[in-house]
Amino acid sequence: MINKFTTSAGTQTHTICVDMHCHSSYSDGVLSPAQIAKNLSEAGAKFAALTDHNTLAGQKEFSSELEKYDIGYISGVEITTKHNDYVLHMLAYGFDPESPELGTLFEKKVNTTAEEFMELKVYLTSSEIISLIHRAGGVAILAHPHLTEPDFERMLVLVDELKKKQIDGIEAIYGQSTDELNQKLVKAALQRDLVPTAGTDYHDPAEQKPGMVIDMEHWKAFRDALIKTPLAKEAASLRPEPKKKKNRWFSFAINIFLPAFLSLVLFTGALFIFLLPYFESTLMDKKREEIRQLTQVAWGVLNEAYEEEQSGQMTLEQAQGLAKERISALRYGVDNKDYFWLQDTTPRILMHPYREDLNNHDVTDFKDEQGTRIFVEFSNLALEKGEGYVNYIWQWMDDPDRLEPKESYIRYFKPWGWVIGTGVYTSDVHAEILKLQRYIVIISSAVIGVVLLLLVYMIRQGLLLEKSKREASRLLKESTQRYKALSEAATEGALFVSGGRCRYANAVMYELLGCNSNRIDLLYLNDVFPEVKENKEWLAYVSEGVGSDGTDIIKGVIRRCSGDLLSCELTVKKSAGEQDSGMMILIKRSDDVGRHTGTQAALGRLLNIPGSIAIDLADSIKKASKASEVVVICKKTSGTVASLLENGTSSIAIAHMISTITDLATQRFIELGIDEIGTAPAPFAFLALGSQGRQAQTLLSDQDNALIYLPDSEKDEKTVRDYFLKLASIVCDNLELAGYPKCEGGMTASNPKWCKPLKVWKSYFKKWIKETEPQQIVEFSIMFDYRTVYGDNELSAELRDYIFSEINGEKYFSKQVAQNAVTFKTPLRLFGNIKSSSGAGIDVKTPAIAIICFSRLYSIRHSVSESNTLLQLDRIKSLGIISDARHRDTVTAYEMLLRLRLWNQVLETQHNERLDNYIDPDRLGSMEKVLLRESFKEIDELQSMIERDFLSLV
Repeated sequence: MINKFTTSAGTQTHTICVDMHCHSSYSDGVLSPAQIAKNLSEAGAKFAALTDHNTLAGQKEFSSELEKYDIGYISGVEITTKHNDYVLHMLAYGFDPESPELGTLFEKKVNTTAEEFMELKVYLTSSEIISLIHRAGGVAILAHPHLTEPDFERMLVLVDELKKKQIDGIEAIYGQSTDELNQKLVKAALQRDLVPTAGTDYHDPAEQKPGMVIDMEHWKAFRDALIKTPLAKEAASLRPEPKKKKNRWFSFAINIFLPAFLSLVLFTGALFIFLLPYFESTLMDKKREEIRQLTQVAWGVLNEAYEEEQSGQMTLEQAQGLAKERISALRYGVDNKDYFWLQDTTPRILMHPYREDLNNHDVTDFKDEQGTRIFVEFSNLALEKGEGYVNYIWQWMDDPDRLEPKESYIRYFKPWGWVIGTGVYTSDVHAEILKLQRYIVIISSAVIGVVLLLLVYMIRQGLLLEKSKREASRLLKESTQRYKALSEAATEGALFVSGGRCRYANAVMYELLGCNSNRIDLLYLNDVFPEVKENKEWLAYVSEGVGSDGTDIIKGVIRRCSGDLLSCELTVKKSAGEQDSGMMILIKRSDDVGRHTGTQAALGRLLNIPGSIAIDLADSIKKASKASEVVVICKKTSGTVASLLENGTSSIAIAHMISTITDLATQRFIELGIDEIGTAPAPFAFLALGSQGRQAQTLLSDQDNALIYLPDSEKDEKTVRDYFLKLASIVCDNLELAGYPKCEGGMTASNPKWCKPLKVWKSYFKKWIKETEPQQIVEFSIMFDYRTVYGDNELSAELRDYIFSEINGEKYFSKQVAQNAVTFKTPLRLFGNIKSSSGAGIDVKTPAIAIICFSRLYSIRHSVSESNTLLQLDRIKSLGIISDARHRDTVTAYEMLLRLRLWNQVLETQHNERLDNYIDPDRLGSMEKVLLRESFKEIDELQSMIERDFLSLV
C-alpha cells in the first residue's frame, strides 16, 4: 500500500509520488541503494533522495540506479547537529555531492550499524550546518520536527528560531505520522514561508513501504526551492560530472575468459617458477659433479708423477715437468676445448694451455671483470679447505675476446704445493635451459590454442546475444547523440522533452531558464510552458501534434525558474504527438534579433559562430564583479568547441579563442586581486608561457605563467616580493578554479622561483644560455615563449632584448637547442604506415611540438620577438628561410595536428573518457590518415633543415 497524503480530502487528481527520506545499509537502513531504487520504482516514485545519516557514501550508486528506472535523483543527507538543548536531524537536499566542505565534515569513518550512526554527532551548531548546506548549493530542511519536540507549540517555537537562522523548510509530510498532524505541519510551514517536504523515513521493507503520494503544489514548492539555490544560478551552464564508461565485455572477461586465463597462467607459472628452476639446479649439480670427478683424475696424474719422484725413478724437476706436460694435454668437452690448469699458492701460474702469457708469472693482482682476484681465491680455498668451487669471469675456452661466467673446481696437491682445477661455463647450462623453455613455450602455445578453440564454441551464443544488445544500445545512443548534437550546435535554446519531463537542454536554454544541468530534470513541460493566453496557440500546437516538420514558428512565453515570463519564438523539431518518445523544442527570445553589438558580431564572424552563441565573452568577463563569475564564464567556453569544429571553424582560430578567454580571465583576476590587496608597489608584467603564450591552448592545456617586476629602491624589497607573490597566488588559484590546472612542474607565477625581479630573470636566461644542460634547455624553451598578458610590456621587451644579446655568438647553445628540436621521430613505418605509440594510440601533440621547436629555433637565430608559432613562421618566410610552399605545408600540418587534438578531446569528453593527446586510429577517417602521414613527412623535412643548418656546423 503506497503512502498517501493530499490536502484535498479524497482527491488524487493532481498528485505525484516521491520519497525524500530514505536510508540504506550505508547508515542504519537494511537495503542497499540499488534495492531501494528498485522498490521506489515498484512504488511508482518519480523523484527520490537517499538521506543516510552523516555520510554520502551511497549517493553515486543511488543516482546510477535511479537513472535505470527513470526516477529523478536529488542529492540528500541527514546531518546530526545541535541547537540549544536539542539534538536535531537536518536534511540537506540538492547540494553538490563533491563539495569539499561536506566531504571534510563526513570524513570520519564509522561502522555501518544503526547504533553507531545514530550516536555519531557532528559537533557544529544548527546555524553552522545550515550555512554549510547553503554554501554547498543545497537547501536545509528540519527532519520530522514533531519527533524532535513532541509538544506542538514548543515545536513551532523551535521552527521559528531555525527560521531566523535561514532554514529553508520542514519535513511536514512524514510517512509515519497521521494525516491530521501532517496537515497541521504543512499549514505551519506555509504560514512561515517555509518549504514543506515529504518523506517516509524508509529503513526496513518489513516495517514500511517507500514512496508518498502528495499534492503537486507541495512538490513544486520544494522543487522551486532547489532550482533557486545560489549554486544552481552560478553553475547554469556547467556540464555534469562525467560518468565512467561501462565495459560491455566485463562480464565475459569475468565469467569465461578470466577462469581460462587463470588456468593457463597457473599452468605456465608452475612450469617456469617451479619446474625449470628445478631442472636448472639439477643440471648445474650434475655439471659440478662432472668437473669434480675430472679434477680427481687429473690430481691422480700429479700423484703418479710424485710417486715416481719419491721412488727415485726421476728427479723432482723431471717429475714436475712430466706432470705439467701430461696435464696440459688433457682435454674434454665439446670440440675437446675444456682443459685443466696448474698454479701454486704464491699464486703463480705453472701451466695454462690457453693463457701461455701467464705461465711462470705471479698473478696475485690478476682480476676478472668483476674485480675478483681469482687466483688468490683459488690459493686461499686450497690452503683452507683443500678443495671446492669458485665462481668468476673468464675467457671462453680459447677465445680471449669473449668473457663468460664460469664455475671451477680446484684441489690442492699438498706435496708440491700445487693447485689444479677445471671449470664449467654457466652459459652452457643456461643455453640448455633456454632450449627447454622454447620447447615448453611451443607446448603451452598448443594448449592455449586448444583452449581458445573451446572458448570460441562456448561464447558463440553469448556473443550473438551481446551483439543484439549492443546494436539496440547503439541505435538508442545515436538517437540521443543526434538530439544532443542538434541542441549544442543550435543557434537557439534547445530543450529535449520525454514523457512530459525535461531531460536535456543546451547552454543557451539553461541561460534562458536560469537553471542548470543538475536541475533540468526536475521540470515538467507545463512548468516551462505555463497555461497562459500568450501560449494558447503554442499549447494547441503541442497537444494536437501538428507541424511535425519543425518549420512552423509560433510565438509564446516560457516561465523562467525565477517565475518571470519570457517572450519567445518556439519550434518543435519532432512530432508532438509522440511525446513519450521525446521531442526537441527550439526556443529563441523574441528580442534576440538585432540585439548583439558590433563587437559580438565581429567575434561571430571571426570564429564562424552562429549568431546567438556568439556571446561577447570579453565584455562579460570585464564586467564580472567577482572571481566566481569569471570562473563560470570560463567553464562555459569549453562547451562551444564541438559546435565550432562542426561549423568548420579553423582549429587555429579555436585555439586562439581559448587562449584569448584565458588572457581575459587572467587580466580580470589580476584587477580583482589588486582591488583586494591594493595597488602594486612597483611596475610589473604578468607573462603567459607555453601554449597560452603561443596562443594555442586546447581543452587539455594547463596554466604556465610567470611574473616580472622592477623593484623600487625606496621600498622594502621583502614587502614588494610578498605583494607580488600574494597577487600571483590569487590569480593562479582562480585560474585553477576556472578549469586551468596548475603546471605539474610548478611553472606558475605563484611559485616564488618564477616571481622575480627583472635582474633575476636576466640571470636565469644567462644561466640557461651558458650552461646548456638538458634541464636548462627545457626551461629555456618553456620560458622563451612568453607573452605579456597584463602590466608593463616594456619589462618583457627589455628581457627579450637581453636574451637575444646573450644568444648572439653562442653557437653551442643554438646547436643544443637544435639537438633538442630533432628528438621527435615520426612514427612512419617502411611503407608509410603509421605506428601507434606503445599501444596508447597515435600521439598528435609531440609532432606539433616538433613544428613549434622548428619555428622557435629559427626565431632564436634571427631574433624574432613573436611568441605565436604562426607569426614566427610568417617572419621566417619573409626572411627567405623557407619558401611559400614550405610555409603553407608547415601551417597546414600544424593546423591538422591541432584539429585532431581538439576533435579527440571533444570525443573523449562526449564518451566520458580521460582527456589526452593520443588518438585511437579507428577514429580517423581515410583522408585524415593521409593528411597525418603527409604532416609527418613535412616534419621530417623540417628536421632535415635543422640538421643541415645547425648540426652540421663544426
